[in-house]
Amino acid sequence: MNFNASDPGLDTGESQDGIGLLKALNAAGTTPTALFGDATADTTYNGDLIELGFFKDLGDDGAIGGSGADADTASSTAFKGLWTPLTSKTTIGHDASIITSMVPTPTTTEYTIPNGEFGFNVVINNNNSPKDDDTAYINPGGASTNYSIDDQQTGGGHLDISDNYALLEAATNPLLGIRFYDINTANFTSGGTTKATDGSTRYNTIMDAAWVWPGNGASPLNMAIYEKNSGAGTPTLDASLEFEFDNTSAYTANIAQIGTGNTRIENDDYVATVTYFNDSAGAVTLDLDGGVGSTVVSGFRGTNTSSKITGGDSASVGRVLTLHSAAGNTGTDAFEFVGDIYESDSASSDLSIVKTGTGDQILSGNIDLYSSNSQDEGFINLLEGGLTLNPGSGETQVIEYLKGASGTTLTLDSTGAGTIELGFAQSQSGATFSGNVVLTGTGSSNIIKVATGSTAADYEKEQVFDTGVISGSEKLTKSGVGRLKLTGDNTFSGGMDIDDGTVVAGHADALGGSGNTVTINKGKLEVSSGITLANNTIQGGSGKSIIGGDGTVGTITIGGDANEIDYVSPGRGISSSLTPSVKQVDLDANSGSDAIGSFSATALSLNGGGVFDWQIQDFTGGAGGAGTKYDVLNFETLTFEAGQTFTINLMALNSTSGNAGFPDNAGNLLNSYQGTNGFLLLNNNNGSGITWNGWGDGSAGVISNFNVNSDDSDYHAGNWYGDWNVWYNGGGDFYLQYSAVPEPSTYIMVTGLFMLPGYRWIRRFRKKIKSADAEFDEV
Repeated sequence: MNFNASDPGLDTGESQDGIGLLKALNAAGTTPTALFGDATADTTYNGDLIELGFFKDLGDDGAIGGSGADADTASSTAFKGLWTPLTSKTTIGHDASIITSMVPTPTTTEYTIPNGEFGFNVVINNNNSPKDDDTAYINPGGASTNYSIDDQQTGGGHLDISDNYALLEAATNPLLGIRFYDINTANFTSGGTTKATDGSTRYNTIMDAAWVWPGNGASPLNMAIYEKNSGAGTPTLDASLEFEFDNTSAYTANIAQIGTGNTRIENDDYVATVTYFNDSAGAVTLDLDGGVGSTVVSGFRGTNTSSKITGGDSASVGRVLTLHSAAGNTGTDAFEFVGDIYESDSASSDLSIVKTGTGDQILSGNIDLYSSNSQDEGFINLLEGGLTLNPGSGETQVIEYLKGASGTTLTLDSTGAGTIELGFAQSQSGATFSGNVVLTGTGSSNIIKVATGSTAADYEKEQVFDTGVISGSEKLTKSGVGRLKLTGDNTFSGGMDIDDGTVVAGHADALGGSGNTVTINKGKLEVSSGITLANNTIQGGSGKSIIGGDGTVGTITIGGDANEIDYVSPGRGISSSLTPSVKQVDLDANSGSDAIGSFSATALSLNGGGVFDWQIQDFTGGAGGAGTKYDVLNFETLTFEAGQTFTINLMALNSTSGNAGFPDNAGNLLNSYQGTNGFLLLNNNNGSGITWNGWGDGSAGVISNFNVNSDDSDYHAGNWYGDWNVWYNGGGDFYLQYSAVPEPSTYIMVTGLFMLPGYRWIRRFRKKIKSADAEFDEV
């Protein structure tokens, strides 16, 4: 069986000689250079290598061998599966004696092949026919070690290719390919015969729909990269060629993905760009700082848990690891890497991951791309296809943030019960993922942690899941103090837990399918303006729970009992008065306009122990300022819990920063705001009414069941003299009333506060006198 592969360049002496040379980048990563040829013709094999082979589909189990659905097959889809060589030790630029006839005895013709070009003829048979050392000739019956098969799947050299031959014979139209290797990127004056896994060997693979295994006894298959035009004498590139990583047609807008800042690589398909990675013979460490630099790994399969990819850069220019998976490598055929990926340099280092190709990639080991500098790095960018994050038990996958294109799919697999953390140590604004998300696995939930810190700035860091759909049957758990914004039409059905920080609902179905239960254990559910959440049950959990924003929810209960939400806080930010004085917490307000909000509930219940964190940034009364100058809570039906009280925490904000501070028009603190000139607190949206349960009788007047706590606002506004209460207008609305001159009981309290320091000073003074007298008596 013969395979004739043609020279990719032009014949020596032609006008365009060398335009099609196979090339690799030089050590500096700036100039494509012709792949090195064999130094001594006919005797040695020390140039860059070339192989004839095919891709092996490993079946449903993703492992070598097996039967039934797990059996290996020769793939009829280009680049699907694992590369399986049919030849080895064949050198680019090695003079070839092409066998032109086998009858009655082998007849050969000698060809001189320059650097960057190749030409070989392969004969596969089952006897001991003569062979010549300058042909890529395979003879299992008695070939020397120079012609052994380097089997990627087993890591060993084998003369017997009968298993692979049987796979090709059994398959329907299996495709063949040609892979060329830059055997040593650091040295273009010598080659070798061994492919290195330390990043010093790069490769690319060429396939063609016409390069189909011909079958036993068929005519020779001619595999040409350049074909001569009829009568013209100048060859042209075969238009149907496909490249495992095509530098020209893909990713030219983001050249950093393919391991170099040199734009020359965009225009040269023949550059060996893909880093060779194979840990079947033992653990491999690929150090992107150790001379490898940013690079591409295609078909990234690693079965050794001790294998590592390390990166970072002491010059604050982060490395990019591009993971490429070609079409067809999806589902059970996806490539999986079980080792660790992390940035290892201690000096302002970063490593980012970019996923290309329409196939799938699984990462199931530890990932640590956490960054300490301010560069826009340390991310995962899903440009094409699918990516599965599946951290195992006790493992963590920490990245700065996610971004990705529409149409891609990110799968979060909880089977290993690990955690996915979004670190956000940097100041960046690109944390938007527009693809789809699938929640899967056998764990209790899929955990996304946004922000690893606990400072006020960490509360503002935000990861956005944009227009894609989050689907699956598993629970989504949000942890970390940062913000997770969901704006897609999501269908996941396992419910949601908020364990910390803020979840922003930017779509009516942002929190999943109808019937989902959202439990706020600690943190806030914020509903965006114009959004109505009507399909979910929203409840409090084990810790401090807050709900707010500028949108609308269905039925909620604000109270202190089990499953009730502790606080309601319209607008953006986590704002809660923990204790009086300077202890007001006001996190992630962003600005005064964001912090103030108009929040609505179709059916609202105010129970004992509940709190309304009411914020004001402009001390101007009247209903016209509701939702812009101060917070307002809207309802259609309102129910009070009998025999209970409800707390209103008053908070003063700085109108520019949104943080606790002096409000605008604070001079109005000298005025009183009574009745409808006060501050609209609870607004009846023409609903069906109020269930009083003894809080009142529906007539206008002060509602004494409200406990108004103004300590925080008094502190920040610098005013301790006013008095507040809640007044009902008799028509469905409730107002906060303010009196510049407090009630007599308030006078007594304030006077006591001012007298207390003086009383303490008198006590200290008397103690000092007594102590002095005692000393005098001793003398």
